[in-house]
Amino acid sequence: MLYADRVAEHRRVDDDPLRLVAQYADASNLAAENWGGAAATDADVRQKYEVLQAHCAALGRPYASVLRTYHFVPTLLADSPAALAVKRERAAQLLAFAGAAALVGTPEHAVERVRPLVAAGCQYFTFAVFDPDTLRLLAERVVPAVVRAPDNPFQRKTEPACGYE
Repeated sequence: MLYADRVAEHRRVDDDPLRLVAQYADASNLAAENWGGAAATDADVRQKYEVLQAHCAALGRPYASVLRTYHFVPTLLADSPAALAVKRERAAQLLAFAGAAALVGTPEHAVERVRPLVAAGCQYFTFAVFDPDTLRLLAERVVPAVVRAPDNPFQRKTEPACGYE
């Protein structure tokens, strides 16, 4: 059951969403903007997860039972500044709305942005991708670099089904 469904089911209003996540949810979904908990940096993510862990402990719930995800909306990647400028122009309104929640840059920039979030405890990421080139760059260069990083606490023990390793 999704977080919103559980909150609606219990018809409860609370000013601490992370306590509600600990009590009712299957996942905690963060992003850099206010709508995603304003978790713009890996330090913000660590702080949120520390609070979530404390709430889980207080409720007797295993912290590991809450899936921890992070959203990048939108995701625009390119190999060159010129190609990135074209993508920025096409997505100007969406970028204005998304603010800090956007992931815009080179694949290397994306790896530099994602790896600290993994180290902070994020287990899964959603990338809102709007062009095939960005999807290719994510699959070929970003995901493998993050998964194979020596500091990745969630290194796979088996081969992934999508075959990027």
